[in-house]
Amino acid sequence: MKFDLSKRWCWYFNELSKIPRPSRHEAAAAAWVKAFAESHKLEWWQDEWGNTIIYKEASPGREHEDSVMLQGHLDMVPACAPGVVHDWEKEPLSLKVEGDYLMADGTTLGADDGVAIAYMLAILEDDTLSHPPLECVFTVMEEIGLEGALHLKPEIIRSRRVISLDGGSETSTMCCAAGGIKGAIHVPVNRASYSGTCMKVSFSGCLGGHSGIEIDQEHANPILLLARFLRELQEQKVPFRLVNWNGGAADNSIPQFSELQLETAETEKLDTSFAKFKEEVFTEYGPTDPGMKLELYPCKSAVTPLSEESGTRLIALMNLVPNGVTQRNLTLDIPATSDNVGTMELKESEAIILFRIRSLYESGLDDELRKIRIASELNQASVEVLIRYPGWNYHPESALRDALNPLIQKHYGKDLVIEGTHGGNETGIWSGLHPDSDIISIGSVEEKIHTPEERLDLKAFDRMYHLLTELLEVL
Repeated sequence: MKFDLSKRWCWYFNELSKIPRPSRHEAAAAAWVKAFAESHKLEWWQDEWGNTIIYKEASPGREHEDSVMLQGHLDMVPACAPGVVHDWEKEPLSLKVEGDYLMADGTTLGADDGVAIAYMLAILEDDTLSHPPLECVFTVMEEIGLEGALHLKPEIIRSRRVISLDGGSETSTMCCAAGGIKGAIHVPVNRASYSGTCMKVSFSGCLGGHSGIEIDQEHANPILLLARFLRELQEQKVPFRLVNWNGGAADNSIPQFSELQLETAETEKLDTSFAKFKEEVFTEYGPTDPGMKLELYPCKSAVTPLSEESGTRLIALMNLVPNGVTQRNLTLDIPATSDNVGTMELKESEAIILFRIRSLYESGLDDELRKIRIASELNQASVEVLIRYPGWNYHPESALRDALNPLIQKHYGKDLVIEGTHGGNETGIWSGLHPDSDIISIGSVEEKIHTPEERLDLKAFDRMYHLLTELLEVL
């Protein structure tokens, strides 16, 4: 299928893809949105972080209606395929079409949440549409813990009817979303000289994925599996010292790769243990991560290994920290509480591990954080809470859902599906700012988000735009 730039939502998505916009670097994208408002003579508001709101008056005859918020985030997760180098602060995305899907060449696509941005700009531009007063909210730093939206105050948001464009699908809407904690574990380490051969263990090709959407798919976490390997070496009395360890792309992405360097005086024992570990991993995770690749080979190191004591503490911690789904909500049949160990970075004097806790319950967030703190304290590490955001609770009655359901029946021949999500979502912010808000969360068909294989269904991209404009017409 052609990516047809004559369609304004496609044109705006293409233009947005030219603007680098990883989290904390959305200034150019925010300036672009502000310039759009000014060029179209629309009222706008923007804060120091880049959160931007554009207002449009109702179409003729609908001035008496309550306003509706459309909302999406400007930032995207910056992830590259192995071997791909991309300057996320300077280089545009390289888009390509494969069949009916739009993708980026070697990187994430940013359909999460570029789709929302493209839809809002196309709607704001089109004076032929029928709609109530519109409040289009463009937030920043969503992917790193909803940081942008957390800066907004109740008096800033005018609408009590909210259509989030960052969740759900063509025929489903979200009815609740998990709250979350983004945190960092800091592990102080010392280094000491050691005489041995430097070897590298590379673990790549894991499927990864969004830690709120695919955390229950049992995908391999290569960072924690390498922690297991190191612990097995200790148990098998294979002498070694840890030199380096890194992996993952973001706290909210299930890592796709990890690698470590170690020095050992007995390479044959290491080879034997590695072969056994590799067989175990492929037996356990081959069905979920068929593209896994595990390699062991000699390397050179530019740094001194960790002391035995530091390595032991770090390895113990990484074998204790919780990961994956720890509690399910049986009513909604979704994960209730989970943790994702997303990144590992071993520096000269400390290791930094980023994690993301998610839960439908505040008590669930507290309990998971408590487990991480205990594991850290036992190993002389500290935990830093970088951000905490609220969840969005289910409300059984919704005029917005009632308006959307007949459209789904009309176009798809079935009822609207009402789903809960374990993913973090700014809907929790809007619900917290105004608890009386009526909120739905819908979106296009995006697959493998937060990974370099991210893709956007172009047919669904078109259909969802027309469904959204029709919803605004019938509200």
